Amino acid sequence: QWDEKEKEMKKLQNHFEQETFKYRADFELLNNRYQNELNQLKFENDKLRLNTNKSDIAGTEIEKQIQIRNTEINKLKQDVHLKDTQIADKDKLIQQTQKDVEIIKQDLHKEEQLSIHYKKFINQPKQKNSKLTQKFNDQNETEEKIQSFDTNKFLSTLSTPTHGIHFDTFRSSSKLLKTFTGHTSYVRGIDYSTFDDCQFICSGSHDKTVRVWDVDKSKQIQSFNGHSDSVYCVKFSSYHYHNHHQN
Repeated sequence: QWDEKEKEMKKLQNHFEQETFKYRADFELLNNRYQNELNQLKFENDKLRLNTNKSDIAGTEIEKQIQIRNTEINKLKQDVHLKDTQIADKDKLIQQTQKDVEIIKQDLHKEEQLSIHYKKFINQPKQKNSKLTQKFNDQNETEEKIQSFDTNKFLSTLSTPTHGIHFDTFRSSSKLLKTFTGHTSYVRGIDYSTFDDCQFICSGSHDKTVRVWDVDKSKQIQSFNGHSDSVYCVKFSSYHYHNHHQN
């Protein structure tokens, strides 16, 4: 497909070059004709002027002939100028066509590179693609479970800093108890912890941010920006937990 487009552009370019050559040839022919006729007319004008002195009556007719010849000369000049303008326009058109051909070649090269990249991607091992699909499905399943859990049961089962989350515990409830507003896209991962008898939730989102929430107040207390992609997993530091309680 790209070779056919390139052949078509070359064919168009050759056509314009042939047209330009033809116009240049016509211009040269017309210019030579103009020069020959101009020299001939000058010769006849000089001859007529010499004969003018011989006869006043003949002189009047000669002046008319001179005017006719001058009119013809001006007409030839106009034709030459028109041909010259047409050739200049053809040259501009050819230059623009050459630029368009180069742009099309660059676009074709980009499309070819994208096609190669796509073929490499779809030819990756099925096992790798299967793992990615499974991971995505697991994440979606986790998000659905998060939306339907019972907050009270969730907090009562997470009283230690181990942060183990078993969503089967919360399947029996579908009642919404609290809403944490702040993320601009869906949440991919959460974690829970307690500090100084306060309860906190950490959440990572597709909006590329990590946010920390005060559970009791249903309020965001911290937001971390800077990730270049979605945040799939978040976790409170156990080191921070132990260090915090020792101090």
